[in-house]
Formats: sequence, structure tokens, C-alpha cells
Amino acid sequence: KKLQVILPGETAVDGSGKTGTPLTQTVVSSFTVTVRATDEWWNILDVNDSVTVTTPDDPYNSDPPANSDNLVSGSKEFVIWPDTGPCFAISTYTVRATAGGYTTYTTDEFTVVSSTNTAKLQVLVPGETAQEGDVANDGKTGSVTNRTAGIQFYVTVNLTDPYWNKVTSLG
Repeated sequence: KKLQVILPGETAVDGSGKTGTPLTQTVVSSFTVTVRATDEWWNILDVNDSVTVTTPDDPYNSDPPANSDNLVSGSKEFVIWPDTGPCFAISTYTVRATAGGYTTYTTDEFTVVSSTNTAKLQVLVPGETAQEGDVANDGKTGSVTNRTAGIQFYVTVNLTDPYWNKVTSLG
């Protein structure tokens, strides 16, 4: 028994797997994937087993800790929220499905692009570094270093989306 994840832009094909190319997704915008339980030839199985879906490439994923549910007649849709912003506006992600008694399935990489949904200005001072998608720490890491009065220093100001991902294009 195998699991199969169908991304937006792909279509499941019983007997051979799937066709199509995954569509580009936008960070902090949800999209739906379909998980299917199949036999070794990718034919859907009529089962109601529990499946867990994760996005292992997104360290700040805000999906529920256990994005799990039971399949219904061998299939179930799951909502994915890519939270971590891609560096340099483009990044790749994968989606993984696991279930007891099944071969784990990880999708091929697909592209996620930066959001153009501007929401915040982020100010970074010496000692701080942007950490896109890290909402718990205001999108940054590091510690502010002491500065001497009267001596100039540089700050970085980033335009970000609600999850502290840099916005590199306004549309």
C-alpha cells in the first residue's frame, strides 16, 4: 500500500500515478492537497485510515501540530499554509504524507514565491538578522549590540508580510 499526494495543477491517474505540473504557490496563502491511499499501481483503495500531512521544508509552519485526519473512501483533502518566506523571493517546498502500514510519500519540490501582501516594517539594528516566517520572534534572530553615542551605525528596514517574510515585489 502506498500514499500519494496530489498538488494543485496535478491530476491523479489510477493505474499510472498522476499527470500535470504543480502550480506555483504564494507564501502565507493556503492551498489544498489531496492525499490518496493506493495499491502498488496507484489505484485508489476504499479505506478510511488515518493520515498525517507535514511540510518538512517550512520550519515555522503554523499548521495544527497534528495535521491528521481519516481518509474517506481512500482520499482526503488537506489545507497547507506555507509560512516561511522564500529567500530571494523564490523557494521550494515539499509535502509529506505518512500513515501506519503505508509507504511514506513526499512530493517533488514545487515553487513558493513571496507574498505581495505588505503589512509591516521590520527594523534590524546591528546584531540582528532577519528570520523570515519566525512570528514568535518578530521575524528576527540575534541580540542587539551596544553602540556608542555620537557614532553612526546602520539599520536595515524591510517591508514584510504579516509573517515577517520580506516583500520583494509589489505586484
